[in-house]
Amino acid sequence: MKKITVALLSGGVSSEREVSLNSGDQVYDALDQEKYKIVRYDPKTDLARLVEDAPGIDAALIILHGPYGEDGTVQGLLELLNIPYQGS
Repeated sequence: MKKITVALLSGGVSSEREVSLNSGDQVYDALDQEKYKIVRYDPKTDLARLVEDAPGIDAALIILHGPYGEDGTVQGLLELLNIPYQGS
């Protein structure tokens, strides 16, 4: 059975960056590695890689606070890339 590729976005540029990274670690640990191929992205440094990888991503989990995560920026990018995300 093919694994579902999930983009896990955490970190970012807000003052809550460390909280987001820690939350991302917890989500990563909780997901079934047998069922999901989880690829981590930090919008602060990895947006170009996310765009490049987009055709192979099945869904995204947004674990961000403040700019990018709560203002619709990342959601808009994911919509342009045709990547479904939680809450969409």
